[in-house]
Amino acid sequence: MSTWITLNQRLAKEMKIWSTLNHKNILPLLGYFVEGGKYPNFISMWMENGSLYDYMEEISGGIESLSIMSGIASGLTYLHAEGVIHADLKSPNVLISDTKEPLLADFGLSQVLYPLFSTAGQSSNSNSPTGTVRWMAREFFDESSVTAIVPNEKSDVWAFGMVLYVCLRGLCFSFCYMLTH
Repeated sequence: MSTWITLNQRLAKEMKIWSTLNHKNILPLLGYFVEGGKYPNFISMWMENGSLYDYMEEISGGIESLSIMSGIASGLTYLHAEGVIHADLKSPNVLISDTKEPLLADFGLSQVLYPLFSTAGQSSNSNSPTGTVRWMAREFFDESSVTAIVPNEKSDVWAFGMVLYVCLRGLCFSFCYMLTH
C-alpha cells in the first residue's frame, strides 16, 4: 500500500508541475480522471496531426522543418528554465498542433509510471536506465557506474539531438526519393 501512496504523491507532483507550464511548445494539461480506481488518465487537446513520428511523412522540408526543430528547442529550453527535465524526449512525444507547432508531451511522467507499465528490459540492477533506449545518452548504459544516472538537462539535449537526427534523416530520405522519382 505504501508503494501506491508514494506513486500517488509523485503523480500529484508531476500533474501539478505540468498544469503550471505555459508555453506555445508545451502540450497543456487540461485535467485528469481516474477510472477503476487505479491509474490516472490525463486530458489534453486532441492533436489531429498526431506525433512528430507520424507527421514526418507530411513535412515538406525547408522552412517547415526548421520551424518544427526550432519549436522543439524552444519548448525544451522553457522546460529547463522552469527546472523540469523531460526525461523521455523522442519524436512520438512531440505532438503537432493544428497550426503545425510542435508540442512537447509526456515529460517527467515516464519516470513515475515506468515501474508500473514496463515489463521489457527489467533488470535486477537498480542502476538500469528507464526511458526509450534508442533516444538515451550513452552514459545511461555505463555498467561500471556504482550510482544510478539520473536524467538531467544534458541527457535531454542528447535526446533532442536524436530527434533532430531522425527528422533530418527522414527529410533526407524524402528529398532523395523526390530527386529519383
